[in-house]
Amino acid sequence: MARVLVCGEDQLTVLRIGRELAARNIAFELRKAQVKKDDLIGFDLLVIHSSWKMPNLSGFIGNLVLSHDRPVVYLSAQIGIGPFRPFLDDPYFALIDDQRIDAELGVAVTLLLKTAAALRETADKAKKAAQRADLRREMDLCKKRLTDRGMTEPEAHALILKTAMDRQISKYDACALLLGENNVESD
Repeated sequence: MARVLVCGEDQLTVLRIGRELAARNIAFELRKAQVKKDDLIGFDLLVIHSSWKMPNLSGFIGNLVLSHDRPVVYLSAQIGIGPFRPFLDDPYFALIDDQRIDAELGVAVTLLLKTAAALRETADKAKKAAQRADLRREMDLCKKRLTDRGMTEPEAHALILKTAMDRQISKYDACALLLGENNVESD
């Protein structure tokens, strides 16, 4: 279940925000005091109202949004896009007029949470694909070096797997170990 941190000091607005989040079964916590990045652990999204007082608020929001740390919804009765221009079109940011909370907040929160989850999943898939490519390159290099020393490719492959299983290490580490043990120079 998603958790949202609501930052604001205007009680009526905070009540409206809470009502919208509760209607969508989204757990939230209210903070009036300043927060640090470490305070955000366990929260999936921030809803910040313009009544919340924090020095360099636009910088704080910008760091979260541009680093894709957490999505942010910013609510204000007087929408001035100046400080938010650099990340206005970022998929981790939504700017909502205070008067449109009832109509837009729930939709914005839902979309930002889904978008952030999809982007994290895509990044994880890309990272795993890169790791698989690195492993493939390392194994190919190791097999080439072992075949240059007189083994057949199936024997080299079997040696890599046996080394990994016997020493309970990854195939990547087994390749590095075999390359090091054979004192083979790198390309």
